[in-house]
Amino acid sequence: ADIYNNTFNGNTSTYPAYLYVNGTYVNFKNNVFSNMGTGNALYVSALPTATTMVMDNNNYYTAGTASFISGASAPTGIAAWRTTCNCDKNSLSYRPGFISATNVAPNLSDSASWSLNGRGVHTFLTSDINGNPRPTTLDAGVPDIGAFEFTPTSTPPLAVASGAPSAGNTQTFTFGGDTVARVTWDASLTPPTALFVRQYTAKPALIGTSPYYMYFYNALSASNTGTFGYDMKMYYKKAWLGTLINLPTSTLDGNLTVAQKATPTTSAWANVSTGAGDSVLNTVTGQYLSTFGWFTASDITYPVPVNLVNLNANLSGNNVLVNWITASEQNSDRYVVERSIDGTIFAAVGTVKAAGNSNTYQSYLFTDAGAKALIATGTMYYRLAMYDRDGHMEYSKVVSVSNNNDVDVSLFPNPFNNQLVLNINSNEAGNVTVAILDINGKQQYSSSIAVSKGSNTKVLEGFEGLSSGIYFARINSETSVKVIKLIKK
Repeated sequence: ADIYNNTFNGNTSTYPAYLYVNGTYVNFKNNVFSNMGTGNALYVSALPTATTMVMDNNNYYTAGTASFISGASAPTGIAAWRTTCNCDKNSLSYRPGFISATNVAPNLSDSASWSLNGRGVHTFLTSDINGNPRPTTLDAGVPDIGAFEFTPTSTPPLAVASGAPSAGNTQTFTFGGDTVARVTWDASLTPPTALFVRQYTAKPALIGTSPYYMYFYNALSASNTGTFGYDMKMYYKKAWLGTLINLPTSTLDGNLTVAQKATPTTSAWANVSTGAGDSVLNTVTGQYLSTFGWFTASDITYPVPVNLVNLNANLSGNNVLVNWITASEQNSDRYVVERSIDGTIFAAVGTVKAAGNSNTYQSYLFTDAGAKALIATGTMYYRLAMYDRDGHMEYSKVVSVSNNNDVDVSLFPNPFNNQLVLNINSNEAGNVTVAILDINGKQQYSSSIAVSKGSNTKVLEGFEGLSSGIYFARINSETSVKVIKLIKK
């Protein structure tokens, strides 16, 4: 028997459903058992065994203080239940977010409805109770738990943290008894007072043209600003593998790595260079992280189409030089450089051919001839429209250039190992001093570099003796001082 996608609800001191195990083999998945009263969510006559029942991807909830499951010597709490019955590994226990005690349709504006959204497993069911389509394949999406397919309009609830952050310790974040992530804080740095984690069981927001993605992402934010360092292990479900199933050389989740969107509204998704997946434990880990934002998982071989690590615009004589660097590209076709005088309305001013497919750093330069006359004493804004060969397009962040003598600098990769690439766009020839400082402000490296007017790229070496951790690069020119935070692997 297959018992899939049912919603049971009651308001009772006993239980709204009784499951009698009589030897018939049962698949028991994607169900909601809710008790708005003081009793249990479900009564089970006997513990399921490998020959009687498969129970998983369910949600059990009671508003009372009783155990959520009774009968069959059922223990209190979902963690103990999982151990006792060897089942419900992907289930949870959380308020289902119904419209009311008598209307069990999900309330889209109730954050608790996320306990049902995108947490089911694929079955043969092609529609919900109202005839709405229900995904049956990985690349089509993830089924919801219960009788209804829906999309919440609310923000997911905060995951529950195991204690407060402390240097060198690991926090575990759970939602409804299901592990969302584990964060290990750098032992040499003071962590934030609190870390907030929310899990979205949906296609990653603003993923752009990427053809390969999973159906989940986590949102991390801190209570305060500072210099932080941490590793994060994210937990996922097999049902969330999404369009990775369509990879040309797919190994499903064997090639997973962490992808981050540091600034949700402006930055692009980019793979974290020190990420690794575990297809047995269903985890993906990112190391040497220093910023927060949105996190998901992507494939090592087929990342988001363009990993844009640097974009800047600088004056050079009467022209504006627009320079950008990519760490990797997949199926990229061209870059259209767009210009704006107000930062709102943009117009195309030129096109640069893309590398196509690349796993190494690529540097691009576009000259906007005579653009200085348009800047006058104000500011000009630039962005890239990034096209792949399938015609899909995604915008980059917006950068600006003003009529002054400033110097624009960037360092990559970050995190780095034994080498850094320094990119400098200068309006005047001169000398630049680069110093690498540790977190105590002690200088660990220094170099004086002669730069010419325009774009300069220099390779900095000799960092083998630096230990792993947080550092700061201080770049002094004749007109400005820049400070960039770095992480040494």
